[in-house]
Amino acid sequence: MGNSCAGRVAVVTGGSRGIGRGIAIRLASEGADLALVARDVEGVRLGRSLAGTVDEIRAMDRRVIAVAADLTDPTVSRASIIDQVEADLGPVDILVNNAAMSVFKNVIDWNDQKLRAMQEVNVWAPWQLIQRVLPGMLERKAGWIVNISSGSAEPDHATVGGAAYGGTKAMFDQMTRCLALELEGTGVVANTVSPQGASRTEFVNSLVARDVLSQQITEPLEGMAEATLALATAPPGTLRGEVRRSLELLAELDWPVRDLLGEHTLPGYAANELPDRIAELAGEATKPRDLRGAWGKSWGKS
Repeated sequence: MGNSCAGRVAVVTGGSRGIGRGIAIRLASEGADLALVARDVEGVRLGRSLAGTVDEIRAMDRRVIAVAADLTDPTVSRASIIDQVEADLGPVDILVNNAAMSVFKNVIDWNDQKLRAMQEVNVWAPWQLIQRVLPGMLERKAGWIVNISSGSAEPDHATVGGAAYGGTKAMFDQMTRCLALELEGTGVVANTVSPQGASRTEFVNSLVARDVLSQQITEPLEGMAEATLALATAPPGTLRGEVRRSLELLAELDWPVRDLLGEHTLPGYAANELPDRIAELAGEATKPRDLRGAWGKSWGKS
């Protein structure tokens, strides 16, 4: 474990499992104190809970709090989330907007209620959280905003059923680019990173087990955690306005993928091995896949 985040307070939305949990543990391993945001603290899904992630980080001797907030609900005050964090931990230095709703359905099959719920999580919540943390960051002339996106936002990765998810993430990406221009010279940076392949979260592992996704299109969860750490610790001005894929970013930085505690480099993911992994994933990405229905038939019904 290192100390590149020592003395800093980080907020990670969607911190109970998957990429959010991985990022939170990786930041904590580098000395950050954590505020983890999710809809439910005690509820267990795919074998994980927000309370469980809190326990893991507390065992690392870091300060950590859980904030229960349903980001699909427009009546939930996103500003109050940051108010609670600052009251308990202090000013926010790092904001990681990771929480997302990622459902694939044909345009004709979406109803307004579900589409607006996706927009709330993928656009409005991060937008309002950024608005809330920015004044303090600008006053201190230091801050790191990391937005977690998806390759589905890219024009050459349009997929059947991906209009809603890809559309919200495309707005997310452009938000980052424009925000970075606004923040130039302030000491505050904003960047976006998305997985090179399907990040091996608990959910993606379940898709692989059901033959919805192939193992070959996936990348270690640690790749996103490591790339986020790189963006959350970059000296101001060195990385800003980046909208990048995880392994490509790390390869350019000559930065290996380590385990979540930062103690060992993952086999096959040393910095000089990353170009091979990227090439393999690029080949797999050209193969057609259909994720409609992967979240269950009941999701999105009126």
